[in-house]
Amino acid sequence: LETPIITDESEKSYRGILIGSIIGSNSLRPSIESGMHSLLGRVVVHTHPVMVNLLTCMVGGEKIVKELFSDTKPEIMWINYKYPGYNLAMELKKNFVEYREKNHVIPEIIFLKNHGLTVSNESSFS
Repeated sequence: LETPIITDESEKSYRGILIGSIIGSNSLRPSIESGMHSLLGRVVVHTHPVMVNLLTCMVGGEKIVKELFSDTKPEIMWINYKYPGYNLAMELKKNFVEYREKNHVIPEIIFLKNHGLTVSNESSFS
């Protein structure tokens, strides 16, 4: 995937806020996925393993993932692809609202189509 030319004002504003949050060295840059991570639990593992991405990048991957994790409680979440940044954070936020209404918690396991996997929790993993 090519990096798009950012023309969306919301995305430009989001990126400006991230850059404006830098304290100290201007050589540092916050992750474009900071917005997504801010919605997750306090402890986050965000990874892109080949075996997971075989599923998240394949046709029918969502169905297979949901079958493999059908016994997981609370249930896993699948997020359709959005370019990382503002659009991904907003997609996640929208899906969180629906998930929380159904499950009364935030999702702990999230598969991101064409991207990877995040696992989060408020305290620690046991």
